[in-house]
Amino acid sequence: MIHYYALNKDQLKKQDADTKEVLWLHIENPNSDELTTISTNYHLPMDYLTAVLDDAENSRYEGLEQTIFERAALLLLQYPHSLTSPNGYPQYETYPH
Repeated sequence: MIHYYALNKDQLKKQDADTKEVLWLHIENPNSDELTTISTNYHLPMDYLTAVLDDAENSRYEGLEQTIFERAALLLLQYPHSLTSPNGYPQYETYPH
């Protein structure tokens, strides 16, 4: 599922459809066709889109050194998820998000 966001009164607001004002994409559980479409439409490197699908991917950034953003930037963060170990103990795993 793809959610589109654009600026409205200096805040990101959800849009009903993809328009030229879209500044932020929130993608949940994408299939390969959706990833290909997004890569093509927004000129994003495919590895930017597939990185979040790899649970072993490390936090990283690319393209943030730009003073004026003329190309896509990547900010991949890992977040903790609470789990219960097979022995019943609480533990945390981190996954990209």
